[in-house]
Amino acid sequence: TPDATNVTQVTWIRLPSVTHHFNQNQGINRLSFTKTATGLTVTTPTSGTLAPPGPYMLFILNDSGVPSVAKIVTLGTVVAPAAPGNLTTVASSANQINVSWTDGSSTEAGFKLERCQGAGCTNFTEVAQVAANIVSYSDSAVNSGLTYSYRLRAFNAAGNSAYSNTATVTTPLAAPSNLTATARSSTWVALSWTATPTAAQGFRIERCVGISCVNFVQTAQTVGSASVYDDTGLTAGTSYTYRVRAYADGVTSAYSNSVSVTTNGP
Repeated sequence: TPDATNVTQVTWIRLPSVTHHFNQNQGINRLSFTKTATGLTVTTPTSGTLAPPGPYMLFILNDSGVPSVAKIVTLGTVVAPAAPGNLTTVASSANQINVSWTDGSSTEAGFKLERCQGAGCTNFTEVAQVAANIVSYSDSAVNSGLTYSYRLRAFNAAGNSAYSNTATVTTPLAAPSNLTATARSSTWVALSWTATPTAAQGFRIERCVGISCVNFVQTAQTVGSASVYDDTGLTAGTSYTYRVRAYADGVTSAYSNSVSVTTNGP
């Protein structure tokens, strides 16, 4: 409107339904609005009781109280969006899961992503809300070596859609890091490493003889979260190379760094 700066009030009147000799359903609402550089942005009531769907006569009034010529507008019905589909999950690392889906609606205000831990779990909680028309999300609030299930639904002012399919994925075990080896005697090497938060059930220690050797053999397996191991019964004055990896339920992580050490001489 060219007179937007002088507008002080916006109202509309619901057109009546004529039944025999009675006019029914007529009503008036004063509407909230904001002024823009080119006109007005008018907000309709959110309550369907105050403003049921249907045709209305819209008026604007200036600061002298003079109304404009009425314009007929139609208030449509807002319905909940259709459910998204084709939900998929990919563990891109030990601590990140990428979730993607197909947008099943053009009327959503956004999406609600839910997650629970385990395959077949039902205790879902919302972990993120994603804007309309976005069809992917990266979840970095996960731990390594665990199984997660996801589901998704769209929402708008009318409510939530049905849920998408459920997708389940297991993050890989995180590899141990910062492996160190210290010769404590001629027959004893002390190992230690950093264990990233994980669902590992323990660690497997591998060893070979020499500084540049590659023919590793597993020499020990620990149980639990301890990140130290004493390798004994070694040969004096001999070089050994070690590496470590985590394990859980038949799955193993990548290897740690390799480290070489020489036992004390006899």
